[in-house]
Amino acid sequence: MDRIVDLKREPAMVEQYVAIRNSYLDLLLTGPVTVAETREWLRKARVKVLGLAAGQNLLGAAILYLDRANEIAFFVKEPGKGVGTRLLEIVVDEARRSGLDKVWAWALKRNLPAQKSFEKAGFSKAGETTRTCGGRPEQGIEYRRLLSEKAAG
Repeated sequence: MDRIVDLKREPAMVEQYVAIRNSYLDLLLTGPVTVAETREWLRKARVKVLGLAAGQNLLGAAILYLDRANEIAFFVKEPGKGVGTRLLEIVVDEARRSGLDKVWAWALKRNLPAQKSFEKAGFSKAGETTRTCGGRPEQGIEYRRLLSEKAAG
């Protein structure tokens, strides 16, 4: 049976989180992090990091960056098994419970599995933008999801 874990409350999962996250450096356009850095980030940052676990095995995690205008990112241990879409549903529910009106995300154009997960989870394409990583431009798709009628009006 899968369960939802809050990485801020379950520090035993942080090592698995770091291993999964660091396996996606190219798609996240970021550098590697350590367990110690991640623990400090979890302690200080305005983020919610929710994972899906089977027993003590972390299947993936989704991050809600409250300090980045409610941006969402996610990554999974084994793509193609529906975990990404489920994580997005979980983090969107958390955003709604937190009183947020909308969330957004950005996925590389070449990251088709992420795009598919965002679309399955009810996100709409909002346009294409470019981010720079290591001096090279990377094309991506911005996604948005409204969480309340107030945001639509």
